[in-house]
Amino acid sequence: HYIERRYAAFLPCLKAGVFCGFLYEYTRLVLANAIYFKGDWKDPFLSGTHDGQFQLLDGSSITVPLMSRRVMTDVAQGDGFQAIVLPYKGERMEMVVLVPDMGYFDEFEASLDVEQFNKIMTSFEPYDLKLYMPKFEYETSLKLANTLAEMGMPDAFSENRADFTGMYDYDQVGQNLYIAHIVHKAFVAVDEIGTEAAAATGVVMEVESMPVEIRIDKPFIYLIRDNQTGTILFIGRVIEP
Repeated sequence: HYIERRYAAFLPCLKAGVFCGFLYEYTRLVLANAIYFKGDWKDPFLSGTHDGQFQLLDGSSITVPLMSRRVMTDVAQGDGFQAIVLPYKGERMEMVVLVPDMGYFDEFEASLDVEQFNKIMTSFEPYDLKLYMPKFEYETSLKLANTLAEMGMPDAFSENRADFTGMYDYDQVGQNLYIAHIVHKAFVAVDEIGTEAAAATGVVMEVESMPVEIRIDKPFIYLIRDNQTGTILFIGRVIEP
């Protein structure tokens, strides 16, 4: 239903000929790529959501809704950061949250590459946690024509060099077809238990031992990945929830 609602808003824009300002009289084809992910947590945040402080990069703080949950999950601690794994139902998909120490976000983000991430993924150990994490929702649009051209496919974006004759009859059209724009849109929302289960009633049972408390109350990086293949579906940063 959520996808239907979002695309219902998209269709009038397309029909009106104002697809992000990229539809002109010479437009012959629109290639639209949208990514949508929805997953319910394996262990939903049912211990209560309360306002708490979130530190910003400039040292100030804002009030945000912090979800809370006691959970047994994997944690890694390295030089200047903490990492937490939050699995979704079925445990094939998971969110990996990387929380750099305050004052080291830019340095950590700049140094994060495949080698470092793989090293982090081998250092997790299970912990009994009392976890606090902000709710957040992000939507973004990216123009990818220049990016893809720089990655090695410039001819497709050249009015003179592009060759899409497998898609149309050049002799009949009389004009060359090339890619002028590629617009990519992504949306990610994180809440307690997911949209479909928002009205569910949960009973939380906890043991009496004292858990380790982790508060994700400063800028962090998150990745949504398939833990069977290692494929990363989303990577993003939360600077201000």
